Amino acid sequence: MYFDTGKADLKPSSEAALADIVKMLKTDASLKLYAVGHTDNIGQFAHNVKLSQKRATSVVNSLVGKYGIDASRLIPFGAGPVAPVTANKTEEGRGKNRRVELVAQ
Repeated sequence: MYFDTGKADLKPSSEAALADIVKMLKTDASLKLYAVGHTDNIGQFAHNVKLSQKRATSVVNSLVGKYGIDASRLIPFGAGPVAPVTANKTEEGRGKNRRVELVAQ
């Protein structure tokens, strides 16, 4: 799931990914996930860590509130800008780094 610059709101384009995740969680009742939030490298490090945590929490809140997933199965974590998937040299690259990934616990 990808985010706009400085935002933690889920985009409508995230719905398909969320639906797939819900299906996996409902199929395997023992599955627990980390929601790991990331940012690009624009701005202060501390701000980006907080923003990445908000992004991760936004995903968890949607899975719990909208889809009824038990909150005990989800842990939000903010990684900030430390794990980019691509260079932050272009807007396209930064856009790919503003994301939340779900990782099995």
